[in-house]
Order: sequence, then C-alpha cells, then structure tokens
Amino acid sequence: MDRTLQIWLIVISLALIASIFVQIFLMAIFIRLLSILRPKPGQRGIHEIADRALEAIENTDRAIKVALNMLEEIRPVVNQAASVSRRHISHADQVLGDALDGVARIQRDVSIVRNWPIREAHALSVGVISAMIAFFRGNRTANKGQKW
Repeated sequence: MDRTLQIWLIVISLALIASIFVQIFLMAIFIRLLSILRPKPGQRGIHEIADRALEAIENTDRAIKVALNMLEEIRPVVNQAASVSRRHISHADQVLGDALDGVARIQRDVSIVRNWPIREAHALSVGVISAMIAFFRGNRTANKGQKW
C-alpha cells in the first residue's frame, strides 16, 4: 500500500473516531436536558411554566388596556383643570402686577417727598395748617370760645 494512502486512511479514521466522541458528548447533553425538562412528581413541567408565563402576559396586557382606558376617560377633566388653572394664574399675575405697580408708584412718591428740602416741607405744612384754619374759621363751624 502506498504511504500517502495509509496517511489518509489514518486521518479519516481519526476524524471518524473524533466525530463518534462528539456524537456521544452531544447525546449526553441532550439526555441531561431531557431529564431536566421532564417533570418529576410534585414539580411543574415546562408546559405548565409556559402556560403560566402566557397567562401572566395576557393579564399584564389587560391591565395596561384598562389603565389606558382610564387615562383616556380622565383626559378631558385634566385638560379642563389645566385651562382653569392657566386662567387663574393669569389673573393672579395681573393682580400682582397691578399691586407691584402701585407699590412702585408709592415708593417713587415717597422718595420725591423725602428728597424735598426741609424748609419747603415746613412751608407746605404751615400753608396747609393756615388753609385749614381759614376754612374752618371762615365758615364759622368752630365754637366761638374755642381757639386753635
């Protein structure tokens, strides 16, 4: 027999032996998987677990649909409440803006009065007092015996 032919025969034989070992190994793995998947007495089988998982998925789907329906039902109420809140906030903003404008105006007037020289303020108060005396004594509303 030729030497190359003998080498090829040895290589093919080794390949066949290796394939037999791989087949035996794979068969052992499949047998182990079958023994794991086969239900033992008192344990649930793979079909029961799959049924329970499917049932859980269906229940979750139903719960999500109910939640979506509830959200759709309350959407108009929420939109109306948001609209009312926007109107109230707008009105409150307007009222506060007016109040702050009034405070700014009063502050400006007070700062103007505060910046007056003291002589002018005294002269103005004397003028107001004189006008009041002349008005009340001129109309004779004050008692004759009473002095101001």
